[in-house]
Amino acid sequence: MAKFPDFLLKNLPVSAPVTPQSGSGFLVFSVIRRNEETNENFWVGAVPVTGDAPLPVFLQVSRYWVRTFGNAVLESPHIFVEFDENSTITFWQAIQEKDTPVT
Repeated sequence: MAKFPDFLLKNLPVSAPVTPQSGSGFLVFSVIRRNEETNENFWVGAVPVTGDAPLPVFLQVSRYWVRTFGNAVLESPHIFVEFDENSTITFWQAIQEKDTPVT
């Protein structure tokens, strides 16, 4: 399991320290970041934790993942994630709102 990369916290709208904690919830914020030194891509988000500031979570992703899922995770109104004690996203689901007329 990967340790939370410290550079990902720079300029994020989260104030919670990264603490060993697993859980799940809906993202309130997410971005895709690239580490220019290592050429690694990361999807970074924040999940509200009861009584605390949002907890930053992340997933290391490939360029293919960014091309395939990038728009879905950044444009979807609701993203549900599960994460482990290292704040690594282990499962995610994009939830779309659909308005279907009743006929």
